[in-house]
Amino acid sequence: MSHIRYTISRSGTYYYNRRVPSHAFAAYGTHIRQALSSCPLEAESYATRLSNVLEASWDSHKTTTPINRDVVSYTRDDAKLFVDALLTQGNKTATIRRRINCIAAILNYAYAELDVDKRNPFSRLFIKGEGQDAHKRGTFTLDQLKQGYEHALSSGSQVKLLMPLLGETGCRLAEIVGLELNDIDMTDEVIHIRPNSIRRLKTANSTRTLPLVGYAKEAMLLALQQAEEHCLYPRYLKDGNCRANCP
Repeated sequence: MSHIRYTISRSGTYYYNRRVPSHAFAAYGTHIRQALSSCPLEAESYATRLSNVLEASWDSHKTTTPINRDVVSYTRDDAKLFVDALLTQGNKTATIRRRINCIAAILNYAYAELDVDKRNPFSRLFIKGEGQDAHKRGTFTLDQLKQGYEHALSSGSQVKLLMPLLGETGCRLAEIVGLELNDIDMTDEVIHIRPNSIRRLKTANSTRTLPLVGYAKEAMLLALQQAEEHCLYPRYLKDGNCRANCP
């Protein structure tokens, strides 16, 4: 079973799988199921965005009389106008691509359910200047890193301690905030990056054991003082799972 909300996993692929509230049966049917991705992080991202879109629509069904446009009526020109509107609003091209992918997934589901043989107008869309608005991050100097680490250690903030923990181990955010206490061995001064009860890893090859030295060791000792129950960062837990994008 999948730990990602509203999904199931079958043969290595995650599917969005959700019942529709009764007031929205006329527009959506009784159940929604749509293939998302074989990557758990990508599938979780798609599932979250799809949930947001669906829930907003279902709320509107409660309060207003919806004007439902036939899904078959959407054209390539509609999709292009949508992209142009997002560009005009100042959205980054990466954001636009994510939104397009979400809409394409919804239309794919609709076409499959309605047995419609039609090309998805939101697939393979061209976005002018895609990727050119991305900004490369600068590189910290050693003095800047030292200053940042020392500020984190003296701050009393468990969140700020993530800077030396991430910077000195090279881990992804989810790998650190998803640590359970039994993944941390301060006797041997190592952490075990491995799947556990609150989060998966991006790939099987992500499993590894890393040393805690210098600033990372100091930060871990301080972070452990604020840990609760069985995990290092309980503030990132939601519904029993690690959510690295939680505030």
